[in-house]
Amino acid sequence: PEGVTPWILAAISIGVGVLGVLYAYRRYVTNDTQLEEGGVWDTLLDGYGVDDLYGRTIVAPGKALSEQLAFTADAKVVDGGVNGVGALVKRLGAMLAPFQTGLARNYGVGILAGAIGLVVWLIVAGGAV
Repeated sequence: PEGVTPWILAAISIGVGVLGVLYAYRRYVTNDTQLEEGGVWDTLLDGYGVDDLYGRTIVAPGKALSEQLAFTADAKVVDGGVNGVGALVKRLGAMLAPFQTGLARNYGVGILAGAIGLVVWLIVAGGAV
């Protein structure tokens, strides 16, 4: 039941701690270098195999996916977006080019038309009295 679980966990923790102390005593006090050959030592040096597992399950599939996306998504999505923005700017420039005449009177007419449009908009929107 519920009251037993903390005691079991405490006993396991104490047991692991005692085993660690015994291992350290045998290794460092008695200078038993045989403990460094194979078994626990290799497992500890190998990091419990976590790096290998991570490499096989996360890194390798991620690398394969990124290599695929580099040739498909990059070419179509990223390059397509950049080229699309460039084409849009080119079209807008072609549409607005006739208004750039270099004549001051044409620019004055444009400013006057904008001012009249602003006044009309304020009257219609109810902002001017």
